[in-house]
Amino acid sequence: MALTGCHVAGLLGPVPPCPAPDMRVEGWTTIERRTFTFAIPPGYERVVREIGHVGEGDEWADAAGNVVGYVRRQFADELRRYVYEPGFRSCTEEIGGRLARIVVFREQDLLFAGAHWPSDGPSGDTTFQPLTVYGYRRDREIQRLVLVMVRTVQFTPER
Repeated sequence: MALTGCHVAGLLGPVPPCPAPDMRVEGWTTIERRTFTFAIPPGYERVVREIGHVGEGDEWADAAGNVVGYVRRQFADELRRYVYEPGFRSCTEEIGGRLARIVVFREQDLLFAGAHWPSDGPSGDTTFQPLTVYGYRRDREIQRLVLVMVRTVQFTPER
């Protein structure tokens, strides 16, 4: 993984987005989608919800209420609008062969971490759909988990 830049704005959050926290992912569940895969921590179950208005996406939650998920296509959030949230930090890193924007911040009483891959990735592939992988909860550990989770993303040829 190549760290290509880091930016800090506002108050410092509890977990910096780069470099990745040191955490093993053995035993995590691999989520396979048509054009990408990623791994989620054990103990998360798929949450059924209406997502038709946001394109393709899914969420998983654990017993403590931590939520992780992804969204694709036109409603994949670029994560730029949160720059003024407390603790906002961002960096850019190549993950899965594409440049991703990784962020952490606090919104009200929730801690958030996520990564966004824009449609105009470095490969010049104009058919690539934007992707955002994220997680949130009141527990600081969720940021560490999500910062590791986003780095498990691998892109695959469309099946």
